[in-house]
Amino acid sequence: MADATLGRRKRGYQKHKAQTYQQQWAFRVVVPDSTIDFDLFAKDITYGAVEIEGEAKVIGGGTYTEPVSAAPVILGVTIRDNELEEFATWFDAQAAKIINPNGTKNLPVNYLFNIEVYSILKNDTEKLRHTWKVYAASRGDRTESVDDLGTYVSYPVTFQQYYSLG
Repeated sequence: MADATLGRRKRGYQKHKAQTYQQQWAFRVVVPDSTIDFDLFAKDITYGAVEIEGEAKVIGGGTYTEPVSAAPVILGVTIRDNELEEFATWFDAQAAKIINPNGTKNLPVNYLFNIEVYSILKNDTEKLRHTWKVYAASRGDRTESVDDLGTYVSYPVTFQQYYSLG
């Protein structure tokens, strides 16, 4: 019995060693037709690629959850900006396309753009992982401190997917 278990563990270990796992740093973010090199500023990204929302239904003493809809993706990116604040300027310009100074809202064609996320593979090729049509949703707080010499300024930004089904 112990020999069979040891054999299964060895085979599992050999499969594990042969697997090429994706590296956390091996990604690239692209905004096609943009005036900036988005990937140059992106430090890390966070997103849930799929989220199905459900609605709870109570029947007698039990509850079941029924799928209702697919939720739009929220893409979070931590940005390292340069001294000229090129990314902040670009992001603010994207956000300004949504709501006018008089409070009116523009049509989506004026403010939506694509963001593409690529995986960088071990053989130095890329694989397109996701493409989302998004708008600039928020540019978060940035912290600056005289205690952090040699540390780059960074801040979070979020992009909201416009339509969850495409």
